Amino acid sequence: MKIIDFQSVPGFSKLFVDFLKKESFFVERFVYTEDLFNNEKIIEKKLKNYNQRNHLLKIVEKSNSDLTLTSSQKRNIELLAKDNTAIVVTGQQPGAFGGPLYVFYKTLTAIKLVEKLSKRHPQYYFVPLFWIEDNDHDYLEAFQSLLLNRKFDVVNLPLDAKLHKEWRNSISELRLSKDFANFVEHYINLNYLEKFDPDFSNFLIELYTKENSLVEIFQQILHYLFGTYGLIFILASECRQANAFKDILFSEFEKFGSTYSIIETANRLIETQGYHIQAKNSLPNLFYHTTAERRKVEWDDKNKTFRVGDEIVPDNEIINFFEQNSTKFSPNVLLRPICQDYVLPNIASVLGPSEIGYTTQLKELYEWFKIPMPAIVARHSITFTLKDYEKLIDKFGFNYFLRSRKEIEDEIYDTYKDLNLRKTLDKFEKEFENIFENLKQIGSKLDNSLRVSAEAHFSKSYRHFNAYINKIFQAERRTILNKNKEIIDHTNLLFPNGTLQERALSFVFPLLFINHHKFIGEIEKIISLPPTHHYLLII
Repeated sequence: MKIIDFQSVPGFSKLFVDFLKKESFFVERFVYTEDLFNNEKIIEKKLKNYNQRNHLLKIVEKSNSDLTLTSSQKRNIELLAKDNTAIVVTGQQPGAFGGPLYVFYKTLTAIKLVEKLSKRHPQYYFVPLFWIEDNDHDYLEAFQSLLLNRKFDVVNLPLDAKLHKEWRNSISELRLSKDFANFVEHYINLNYLEKFDPDFSNFLIELYTKENSLVEIFQQILHYLFGTYGLIFILASECRQANAFKDILFSEFEKFGSTYSIIETANRLIETQGYHIQAKNSLPNLFYHTTAERRKVEWDDKNKTFRVGDEIVPDNEIINFFEQNSTKFSPNVLLRPICQDYVLPNIASVLGPSEIGYTTQLKELYEWFKIPMPAIVARHSITFTLKDYEKLIDKFGFNYFLRSRKEIEDEIYDTYKDLNLRKTLDKFEKEFENIFENLKQIGSKLDNSLRVSAEAHFSKSYRHFNAYINKIFQAERRTILNKNKEIIDHTNLLFPNGTLQERALSFVFPLLFINHHKFIGEIEKIISLPPTHHYLLII
């Protein structure tokens, strides 16, 4: 394992790095993990102000009803009924093959935080909970995580034809076709993955063969991996349909513009510190679910009307419209954490860099709703590689591989290409041009009209000559890159498609190629360390 500063890894914002450093601006805006361990009044305040427990129990029961619960999960659901039980939450919208690797890391971070808090505060119970954000409609994000084959080349997922259009339904309604199930079995068999982890491979094949919804598959994969840890789930769609956060959404109309103004004030404060605003503020911060789509609710200030799905609703009728259709409304990215922490007795949220970015915008909004803000905990950030490539890391360094494949290939080719070959071919090109020039001179002396003919023949011949020269260079490039294939393969693994591994690779990939028990065990060791650095795991 190697420990790497975030400043040397591409893609991490100054805001996130300063959050980890506990710069004074963030100390004022956030409760940190250390505060939870040192000050139990933070936990006491949250539990004292929480009054949604009966509602929560019904939603949790429904959200976990399709799972064969482990004894740890059953116990944790029973604990939720107790007034001294708090939650540590993380979450994500459902993703194909479990979504990107960081989902795996943030889940384990939440689980291990629960274990630490349970030891530190034995008078309270703590439960790890995964919020499945299936109200979302961003199917591109759901399918953006990658799989690699045995050569570490990217494998394209077989998206349904309807998904190539602009999918606007919520993810909760998305079912995967039989083509997807066939792809999973073919992928596992073609890459001989069953020999590494036959139980997990067979589980995935059977899971996709049943043609479950994307949400069911996502939940079942997390359940398979983390059920024994007691991880329980809550579906955002179940919260919406149960009117669990109706009071929060209602305020968007009853006190129209208030949340927008509060967030805008926070945004200006953040910008004065030199940070980028992560999430766009909207008026109102709501979506509406029609039969066919999930659409943003839009305000027309000129006509004093709201566009809600296909409806145009005057402002003096919007309260009544909301009351009649409240289960069809869901929060946008800025209002979602407020809804979540209204529904849950949450004392800590495990978040990634982007999530920390937009949560920075919400301190005053939590205060306005009188909801205690949870401690904000950074998920762990990890890149893994295989033992076979350790010598390459030692030789070139980790950052050498954090570039696009093309950039690496170009550098390798430029380093090893034969300069004498170029001189020779340049010489041939000049000789070629001289031969045609001499021929043109001979022909034009006999018949001046042959000058034009010579130009045409030269142009055509030169194109063929140049095409063959390019084939020589291409063959040279292939030969050089094949000799350095190990470097290129490692680049594909560490920085697939020019993106940091944890954001690009599906988290089932290392579980299939390494063995899920072994991979979880190695990641747990890193989770015991502070999330203040990026970690390179050599496994």
